[in-house]
Amino acid sequence: MSASVLDETGEFRLGLAHTRDCPLCAASSQNASLVYHAHGMHIVRCHQCGLIYSQEVINRDSDESRYRSSNVMSAHMALHRNAAYAELESNKARYIIGRLAQVRGTCETSLLDIGCSTGALLQAAAEVGWRALGIELNRGGVQIARSRGLDAIEGCFPQDLPARRAPFNAITMLDVLEHSEDPAGFLASVSEHLSHDGVLGIQVPNFNSLLIRIEGARNNNICHGHWSYFTPETLVKLAYKVGLRALSMETIISEVDRIHAHPAKHVVETARLLTGRDVRLAEIDHVWVHEHLLGYKILGVFCRA
Repeated sequence: MSASVLDETGEFRLGLAHTRDCPLCAASSQNASLVYHAHGMHIVRCHQCGLIYSQEVINRDSDESRYRSSNVMSAHMALHRNAAYAELESNKARYIIGRLAQVRGTCETSLLDIGCSTGALLQAAAEVGWRALGIELNRGGVQIARSRGLDAIEGCFPQDLPARRAPFNAITMLDVLEHSEDPAGFLASVSEHLSHDGVLGIQVPNFNSLLIRIEGARNNNICHGHWSYFTPETLVKLAYKVGLRALSMETIISEVDRIHAHPAKHVVETARLLTGRDVRLAEIDHVWVHEHLLGYKILGVFCRA
């Protein structure tokens, strides 16, 4: 992606991107502090609300075209066909549906999965008796989901969603919110499609994850398409802004094997920076990582305030 949108100086080609202020509190990006300069993006921390975000955003048509069809997405779809990866995805999807079901109970539930990919979450929802609909930009993902007998629509939320299908008792979006130029506006639109007693499950990369903080700008989450970088705190702030409250907040996917592949000194120094206390390397296992909300992904469950 970088080669096609960046010029010889490493900045975005003229006309392909524009700059923005903080997408959470609208504070001027000119007053934000620089965290990373990577892939042409000035990734900054808002001085007012603390959100980490890219000042630059690729124009919407160019950005969306990458998810409809690109070499990256083709490789991503191929990964979903790998049996070992598919099993991991299925297990994670069942866990997420289980967390939502703890709130919803056994009552009849209609679920919308925004960015449903190949349908792992739709399948998990069907297994507990929920009626599930997915919407996905990538045609290949939709075709795979449909081949599994799942209900999936090719298109964008909300404009391509049939009005007759809303509201939903449960909505999920996994690794979606960080892609939105206007995450507050997008989340407000999502909440409008949620029933008054509905639950919303959000998964986003965790900027405070131990692995991301160890690897810094080299981590593969620091990339084009990821325009906002959430922590548990800023995700809750965003939800509150649009009238949602958090029912639970946790991290999933520890990546502890990748963490321990780094030099021990760097690992414990980063852990100390994030937790504010001395940490022994032997302490840092998957349990410790999640106890301190330092896992690779944030999983939040929300309802209307």
